[in-house]
Amino acid sequence: MKSYVVPMSVEGSAYFTQTVNLSGQAFSFRFLWNERDQHFYMDVETTDGKKNSVKLVPNNALLGKSSVTDLGDFYLLSQDSSADPEKIEYSQYGSVWNLYWIPFDQEE
Repeated sequence: MKSYVVPMSVEGSAYFTQTVNLSGQAFSFRFLWNERDQHFYMDVETTDGKKNSVKLVPNNALLGKSSVTDLGDFYLLSQDSSADPEKIEYSQYGSVWNLYWIPFDQEE
């Protein structure tokens, strides 16, 4: 399965933006840490103005049937089998838990 890691560096700030090209499409991201519920939220926008905002929850398709893209979806996944999806700490985003882009033709 071909997937792409979307870089997340939470070391500098609980709020950051970036633009990444995935499967030939540019996505603009805004990541925001919510102190109250201890999760990151992601705003994603395409160059043609399609937007969606989601909570980064592990092991699920994040956009689902969103109009943002018909090419793939984002997933918060860990390669560490001992990582607890119920208790993701701030420092684990971008290290233990990574944001992946998986094209629809590559999903299993």
